[in-house]
Amino acid sequence: MEAGLIGLGKMGLHIAMNMQSSGICAYGYDIQTGPRKQAKAKGIPVVQTLQELIAVLQKPRIIWLMLPAGDITESMVHQLAELLEEGDYVIDGGNSFYRDSLRNYEFLKKKKIHFYDAGTSGGIRGALEGANFMIGGEREHFAVIEELFQRIASDQGYLYAGDAGSGHYLKMVHNGIEYGMMQAIGEGFELLQHSPYPYDNAQVAGIFLCLISVGADAPIPMIMHRSQDCGITALSFEAGSWSWLRRHSERMKSWMP
Repeated sequence: MEAGLIGLGKMGLHIAMNMQSSGICAYGYDIQTGPRKQAKAKGIPVVQTLQELIAVLQKPRIIWLMLPAGDITESMVHQLAELLEEGDYVIDGGNSFYRDSLRNYEFLKKKKIHFYDAGTSGGIRGALEGANFMIGGEREHFAVIEELFQRIASDQGYLYAGDAGSGHYLKMVHNGIEYGMMQAIGEGFELLQHSPYPYDNAQVAGIFLCLISVGADAPIPMIMHRSQDCGITALSFEAGSWSWLRRHSERMKSWMP
């Protein structure tokens, strides 16, 4: 299996490395020479132009976009529309607004090119070791690219969400939940930081994590991050958290107040 990956920044590079280690030949392209050199140093076969990328891929071609949302992604979709052929695939793995993804889907559909929006979660570590993907697009043609997600996702870490736009809509809600959790955690530790008690917030975070793990009777895939500015430690979910939450959601309901 092979794919072309456009956008070799931090996420794109690590997705490409994930593909390579998962038995997928990933050809990389970036408009800037710096990311191309870095990818080449990591063992990713790199091309110099979009035309070269299209030429090197076998049909049906699979193109994965890992670009900034908005005009840059849309411009690339329009460039690809002039180069790809009927039956090829474009996957937008970035953080595009779901309405933009709907518009890109409709645009490529006229040329009979299959477009899928894939919300990607898990950060750089997930991109490299196994991310979570929320995928929207036509169910009819999804089987052709499903193996790609099976290989690069974490355990049970991909979901076909529904029609075009549903993947990025789901990622939008996911981000809102995550940011709300981060805000709540941050405000909680802010209260501790300014309380009349000399708490060690790193130790507090550790005991919070232990309490949750004991209550759930299973380790929770989280990472603790220390802020050098204020010494506050925050918790965030790792890429494997989705499958963990699915397995333990009912148990969690029984012990949560």
